[in-house]
Amino acid sequence: MDLNYRPDLEERIFKFGPPRETKWTFELPAYLQQISDVFRIDADGVYDVNWNRIDGSVEISDQASQVMLYIATHNPDLRFDLETKRQNLVKEGATVGFDPVGSDSDFYVLQEVLTAAD
Repeated sequence: MDLNYRPDLEERIFKFGPPRETKWTFELPAYLQQISDVFRIDADGVYDVNWNRIDGSVEISDQASQVMLYIATHNPDLRFDLETKRQNLVKEGATVGFDPVGSDSDFYVLQEVLTAAD
């Protein structure tokens, strides 16, 4: 969890600090012992990261500066599949004009969807 951010209430976004070198080690569950790929995904895309498999764990070295997920997988197509889905969501949002940052009504719709998911 990266806590190097602050909320900007005027823009209704989180502002993160400058990128910094990071290193994490995650224990891998039994079904992921044979991973073939580790990558990062965030709102802007899918990215390569430096990683090593060490004694049932994965060690990731990267630059952290925003909300992101690291994905370890044995599926060589997952990276492409997730990027395709991300791009489609961005296009769909642009097509319908959904803008929860710039529109109060869109923000409340997003808030209701997230509340209903709990």
